[in-house]
Amino acid sequence: MGISSFIRKIAWYHNKHGWGKLIKLAAMNVLDRINKKEYMYLLDLNKLEVDNAFKQKGVMVECYNKESDIPANDMEQLIKLKSKEILLPFLKRFFDRGATLWLAKKDGYIVSLIWSLNGGFKGFYMGLPICPNETVIMAGQTFSEFRGHSYFAIMIMLICEKLKASGISRAYMGAHVNNKASQRAQAKILKRIGAVRHFHINRWHIAIWDKKSLMIDLS
Repeated sequence: MGISSFIRKIAWYHNKHGWGKLIKLAAMNVLDRINKKEYMYLLDLNKLEVDNAFKQKGVMVECYNKESDIPANDMEQLIKLKSKEILLPFLKRFFDRGATLWLAKKDGYIVSLIWSLNGGFKGFYMGLPICPNETVIMAGQTFSEFRGHSYFAIMIMLICEKLKASGISRAYMGAHVNNKASQRAQAKILKRIGAVRHFHINRWHIAIWDKKSLMIDLS
């Protein structure tokens, strides 16, 4: 990342959130990188039943596999919500890994986004083996203007319904131990199966599971 690009990102965050929140976000990011512990969640899609209440909220989900597939109106909304400097590298990073972008919309407005990656990252996620017919759901966000309406949980449920129809059997998600909002949203739909710390050291991937937290029951 160039210095000018970094400065433009800081300026965008400052204009949108102010210095107070910007400093808080930066501090939280540093702490999250130091304490890399995450809770892992699992949803067995074979047992998935979507409550009609989710569909009555008027939220629709759409998916895209490359940037050029995203409609112009959606791109304009995303740029307004995230800024071009942040959005384009964000899209490239995940599309280059073969991930699918999901947008949740209500009345034509993008309220949330998230990514799915079938088979995980070369067969793994946080040190957990992921089969080709399983998926990882990650990097989700409900934009501040639309929080407080359970859109994130609704989006996950609707996405999992579509993934099930495509032959995916299980979905995994992670939430940092400090991210209470994500934990609450995921707990509405998925089952927490444990907590793990995942590290990269050169070419090595190290996963340390918290023994006391393990609640795996795949029956």
